[in-house]
Amino acid sequence: SFNILARHLLEAQEKLKKAAEIEKQMMETEKLAALGQLSAGVAHEINNPRGGIRLCFNNLMNTGMDVDTKRRHIEVINSGLDRIQNIVKHLLDVSKNSPLNIASSSIDRIIENVLALTEYIISKKGIKIVKNLSCDVPQLMVDSNKLEQVFLNLIINAAQAMDGEGVLTIGSFYEAGMCNVSVTDTGKGIPYEIVGKIFDPFFTTKGVGEGTGLGLTMSKAIVEQHGGEIAVETSDKGTTFTVILPLTQ
Repeated sequence: SFNILARHLLEAQEKLKKAAEIEKQMMETEKLAALGQLSAGVAHEINNPRGGIRLCFNNLMNTGMDVDTKRRHIEVINSGLDRIQNIVKHLLDVSKNSPLNIASSSIDRIIENVLALTEYIISKKGIKIVKNLSCDVPQLMVDSNKLEQVFLNLIINAAQAMDGEGVLTIGSFYEAGMCNVSVTDTGKGIPYEIVGKIFDPFFTTKGVGEGTGLGLTMSKAIVEQHGGEIAVETSDKGTTFTVILPLTQ
């Protein structure tokens, strides 16, 4: 009986060892796949403006043109270089995970600051804003600048999701020791097949030049750095992103 038990234990150990090796191989495969996706995204995003820069530069060097045409070519080159710089900056912001500058902050004040920044964009699109901000949410120990970046991304995405007029609802409430902030649009919703990809680096449904696909990736990283999470609910009547944050770190 002892020998049988010992054999069973040995077999179980071998199975666990093989399972661990398989899991390790799968993790390495996923890392390589993620690296490949990231590299492809970087190459695609940088190649677009790079092509325009090269074309304009060649025209400047090899073609006779008047002052206005030369100025327009230089503007295109500068715009392309700015875009590449912006892509690299976003990528560094995602990867470096810089330390938080923690201080006591009001979540409603953070939201109001972001709404002030986006007022022109939202009003230009004819979007109505509904604020359901709760005065019961205690002060949070957070990096207010980074959280403003998160809500700026979510609000701009919500505005862009509504083609023409719509309603953008911002809500905050306190529940079970957590601060919840929701951003809801009345757009067409996120297709089911891509919901799981929206936080992936460089994944975007926007047109070329309209976004790098790093906004939600960066927002998720910032929220998780605060010990929180981002939840998403979507349907053909709209989408809600909810940022859930602890009161303290």
